[in-house]
Parts: sequence; structure tokens; C-alpha cells
Amino acid sequence: MANKIEQEALDFVLGRLSDPRAIHELQSLGPPSFDWMNRVKETCEVYVPKFVGLAGDLVKQCEATVNSASDLRNELSDGCPVDSSSAAAKQWLVKCRNLAESARQFVDHVESQQISAEIQRIAADKLSRAVYANGNSTYPDFVRRDLDYSFLPFQSRTAPIDGPCLKRANGTASARPSNVPDGIELKTNRGPRIKVDAHGAHPGLHLGVTWEVSNARLTILGIFVSYIRIFDHTISGGRVAVTTKKASFGHEHFFPIYVA
Repeated sequence: MANKIEQEALDFVLGRLSDPRAIHELQSLGPPSFDWMNRVKETCEVYVPKFVGLAGDLVKQCEATVNSASDLRNELSDGCPVDSSSAAAKQWLVKCRNLAESARQFVDHVESQQISAEIQRIAADKLSRAVYANGNSTYPDFVRRDLDYSFLPFQSRTAPIDGPCLKRANGTASARPSNVPDGIELKTNRGPRIKVDAHGAHPGLHLGVTWEVSNARLTILGIFVSYIRIFDHTISGGRVAVTTKKASFGHEHFFPIYVA
């Protein structure tokens, strides 16, 4: 039986998915006559509760990894618990402290891309039997292992496809789905609110993470879920042919499943 937060989050997400405009958007995606609705609905029903359950571990593990440099620095600053009277031991301790301080300073300049990579690594590991990471710069970030995409056309430079398709992975014969709405997309933002500027309007289940760094320590501020619809995006830019258009949406579309 779902707990209260799981049910509230799922009701919120499915409510957005059931909007007639959202249904029409999914029905309009290619290939013609393929019904994405059931696959998207199942993704939401299965993975919203899973992410509610995983939220605490995502926070704990991500903070522990990024903050390990500060933790090591503090440990070394407390003094060596073993005999450090020899010159070699003193040199080793100074070296460790310097390395820890360099790593700690690096945390001050951490970016959302690095936090996203760590969250993606943890989530993919926790859900490894069910999903896989889809590679850099490919939407969505997570793809379900139980779904077949062999019916999709291959993306081509000569005849580009603006919609669900297959992409060659690293120039090999293997292929990964792209622009499919039944996966899971991850968005991370520094600060308390989600704000996204994407390269395209992508419908699908979204996991949002907000974070902040203070005194070289990471704090995950919140984890959020939503079904983002095409009509949630605001399109801007692209006034000339060489300018990339931005598809933007914000915090108001998300439901909190963890708040620090």
C-alpha cells in the first residue's frame, strides 16, 4: 500500500498527464498510430513511488560523495591517530591535507552538470535492473529496460527526425532511443527552485533536484517529480537561423518529495 507522500505525488503527476492537451500531445508523436499514453502512464505509476522511496538515499549518497573532501580535511586536521613523529609521516600528512584542501576548494565551484552526473550514477545503480542511463545529451536520461523501441526510425543527418527515434551509440551498431516520452529525465538546479532551459520541448516524467554549496559543503535542498508537458514550455530565442531556441519551464510544475 502506497504511503501518503507516494500517493499525493502520483496523483499530482497523473493529474497532469490526464489533461486533454497532454493526451493530444502524446497522440501526436510519431510514429503514426502508435499509442504512447499507456507506456507513459505506466512509467509514472511505477517510478514516481520508486523515487519517493529513493529520495533519502539519493540525498545521503550524493552529499557523502561530494562532501568527502571536506570530511577528509577535517579528519586530517584533527591529527593523525598513529605515530606521525617521523619526517616521512609528517610529509605524508601535509600532502594529504593539501590534496584534501584542493578537493574541498573544487566543491566551491561545482556545477549542476556534476551534481546531475552523481545523482544519475546513484539512481542508475539503485534501479539497475529496471532502467539504464541513456548517455550524455540524450533525452531522456533514463530508459526502461523492459520496453521495446525497435519500431522507431533511425535518426539521420540527411533526413533528421523531430520526435521519437533511435540513435547510434558512439558510432557502433547498437542504438538508443531518443526523444521518447516514456523514460525519465533528470534536471538539477543550484538554489531552491527548478528552472530549466532545454534545447527542445520534451514531454515526460521529470525528476528535479535543487542544491546549494556553503562553506565547501553540498546540501541537497529538495527533490521533486512532475510530468512535464510540451505546453508547459515557453519557447524563446532562435530569431535567426543560427540561434538555438530555448524551451523553458519552472518550479511551479513540480511536486516536492524531499525537502531539507
